[in-house]
Amino acid sequence: MAKSAPSSSSLHRLTQGPRAKSELGQPLGEEVIEGERLARAERRDDLLSQLETLGKKDPNQLFDSVGSIERGAERAHETGCSEQALALLTFAEKAYTFYASCATSGGEGMARMANVERIRALRKRWERKQDEG
Repeated sequence: MAKSAPSSSSLHRLTQGPRAKSELGQPLGEEVIEGERLARAERRDDLLSQLETLGKKDPNQLFDSVGSIERGAERAHETGCSEQALALLTFAEKAYTFYASCATSGGEGMARMANVERIRALRKRWERKQDEG
């Protein structure tokens, strides 16, 4: 089933920065919001470039972008853009790994690693599928 493009009203809500919050309850940075816009517009090369810069500049904002990154990877995979999908999953893995490294206890770190392992398993499945096809 094909996914429809987001409505202009949902994009408008997203651009209202002070209402969009990070996991810590802080307003999302403009770079994070721009990443979501790029992902929704399926401008994957621009998104990858932006994530590269963001990851070097502020790993916290890279983690704030992880939802956009995962959705962008899924959409790229669905539309046959395997290389871009795998590249986006690599950024998702980096973001989740960073988040896990910030844990303050062993149990918390192990729990946070669940997303890293989930992304790694997904990436391996997609790589196998790419190799078969």
